[in-house]
Amino acid sequence: MTTDYLASAVRVNRSTIVDLESGKRKRHEGTLFVLLNELSNAGIVFTETGVQFRK
Repeated sequence: MTTDYLASAVRVNRSTIVDLESGKRKRHEGTLFVLLNELSNAGIVFTETGVQFRK
């Protein structure tokens, strides 16, 4: 999954994703909710110990 794809799916600018990753931008609950849903739909699962990929 690319930054461009993720930004398009979440309907934010690419710079928003880059800034969130680097900690330069304040996180908004709604954006994070949509972002986590998109990652989950792509098979990425967040656990207490890290990240796993669904098969």
